[in-house]
Amino acid sequence: MSRTVTAGLDSTRESLAAAHWAAREAVRRGLPLRLVHVQEWRPYVGGMVTGYEIPAQLSDRMPEDTVRQVRDAHPDVEIITEEVPGQPAAVLSTAADESELLVLGSRALSGAVGFLVGSVAMATVSHAARPVILVRAGQCAEDEHLPDLYGAPSTTTAHRDVVLGLDLNRPCDELIDFAFDTADRRGARLRVVSGWKLPPMAAYQPEAMTLAQKDIAPLHARALTDALLPWCGKFPGVEVVEHALIGRPAHHLVDAKALALMKDDAILVNTGRGGLVDTDALLAALRAGRLAGAGLDVYEEEAGVFFLDKSLEVMTDERLARLVTFPNVIVTSHQAYFTRDAVGQITEATARNVRDYLAGRTGENTLVPAPAG
Repeated sequence: MSRTVTAGLDSTRESLAAAHWAAREAVRRGLPLRLVHVQEWRPYVGGMVTGYEIPAQLSDRMPEDTVRQVRDAHPDVEIITEEVPGQPAAVLSTAADESELLVLGSRALSGAVGFLVGSVAMATVSHAARPVILVRAGQCAEDEHLPDLYGAPSTTTAHRDVVLGLDLNRPCDELIDFAFDTADRRGARLRVVSGWKLPPMAAYQPEAMTLAQKDIAPLHARALTDALLPWCGKFPGVEVVEHALIGRPAHHLVDAKALALMKDDAILVNTGRGGLVDTDALLAALRAGRLAGAGLDVYEEEAGVFFLDKSLEVMTDERLARLVTFPNVIVTSHQAYFTRDAVGQITEATARNVRDYLAGRTGENTLVPAPAG
């Protein structure tokens, strides 16, 4: 199939915004726009039961009004419409793999969770091998540009920055290339943000923060610069601003808005990182009866509380004290990792580090100071 910019289309406002965004991107890339409408198959419930399935009649047809609006707004774009029977997530994942990129509408909620709240969007993003763009309802061309001198929306001002979140432990070449290419096509600045965390001992040694700022931070900044060098050479016209920051990339991903989207009989389980969950928002949801319960093996303020014997001391952390009073909440002290495999890997890595150090070798976990200047 020829390269296209593809948009999933239905009759919602967010779908219309996605179609317009896709049309603008098709212009930038000089590609046709493919509008795909999924005709979901459902059992026929009226009349005689035949054992066959037919598509629903009205709600599952191509929204011609939306197609007409897109054609009128973008007369120079070649538009291809396609109706495909099947399950939306499967059809759209296939469409993404066949396209330069796929554009979908997303509910107008703030935060990353708001983008992924739809089950179709979640399933498509997790399975697609090509870039998937999520567009909120009401988003328009002016939102891609900076305001003018008077603060008014404009399509003639410079584009807003493109932001790339980069995990230096698992960099993705395709993602980096897409970010640089996107910034280049828009003449936009590219901001690259890479978060890193302090060593575990920093939680118990306040002076470790000073050490980190002085010795460790320059190493991460240098690693970020080195990771981007091939693309800076490939896209010399892109201005790159690098941010190597101490902190976790998913802080309070589960906040009050995310909790409000959950069903009342949902149980929240967090065995990842304590900072993922906004504890104050969780307490409010539990008090209001908007959650059936919570199981927490981690807690955002666990440093200095977990891993130490506090059985004879008064609990001074008020939020943790309130959490453990709920009969439908279980809190364990960061023990989910305590499996045979995990402990074995930790032991092997520690022994390997010691052997490398004693032998004067540079191992995979060795920190090498950045060159002076």
